[in-house]
Amino acid sequence: MGEGTPQDYPVAFTWFQKAAEQRNKEAEFNLGICFKDGFGVEKDEKEGIRLLKTAAAKGHPKAHYVMGELYFFGDGVQKNEQEAKKWYRAAADRGHALAKRYLDRMNKASK
Repeated sequence: MGEGTPQDYPVAFTWFQKAAEQRNKEAEFNLGICFKDGFGVEKDEKEGIRLLKTAAAKGHPKAHYVMGELYFFGDGVQKNEQEAKKWYRAAADRGHALAKRYLDRMNKASK
């Protein structure tokens, strides 16, 4: 958000919303982040997580990774390392390098 122009979260939110209405997974991901963190809109973690899961269901690697983070740290959801592993694995399977690194660390720590 804000590449080549001053950051304006409310304007970005409006554009993400328009694109998400067209079922664009990148927009759904960004809109989910906006809701989850309150960027350009009143914070609504449940709606943010719903949108992140929608983007993940469409194969968005970073949405899988963020869901892994949420479950690993218990941010907006109940902390659950097994659920975090599931989301990290899905992200890693889609080429997300950081998710693969975290998954490898979690697997080594559990041995």
